[in-house]
Amino acid sequence: DNPVIEVKKDKLVETIKILVETHKARLCTISAVDNGLDFELIYHMSIKGLMIHVKTSVKKEESKVSSVTGIIPGAMTVEREIWDLFQIEFDGISDPRPLTLPKEWRENKNAPLRKPMGGIVQNIRNQLLKLLWNKDKYSRCHQQ
Repeated sequence: DNPVIEVKKDKLVETIKILVETHKARLCTISAVDNGLDFELIYHMSIKGLMIHVKTSVKKEESKVSSVTGIIPGAMTVEREIWDLFQIEFDGISDPRPLTLPKEWRENKNAPLRKPMGGIVQNIRNQLLKLLWNKDKYSRCHQQ
């Protein structure tokens, strides 16, 4: 099992900088996961052969995170690809041009790997909230 470091998105750049400057970490790649309600970015880092995963969440409504290209210039290609495929904007990226898709797709907010906010994830979430709400109401009624 590889270590996982979960950070808030406003601490992402600082965390990556510490890993690179203090521990000589190298970026292997960045993964993006759309779980239906928000995104998860996973920075796969290597320190002397040990894989470390730095995870952060990005709200779909915002879809924006700071770029790490100021620390790791080689991250630019992966960030541009994620921007194209998920419409997650990387603030401060040195070359924000689309990498794999036509410019019009980005302008029209078309992202082939971005799931809609609704769908099965939203339905399950709503059912759980409804169940919890009814359970809470039921418990309050029977406690009186």
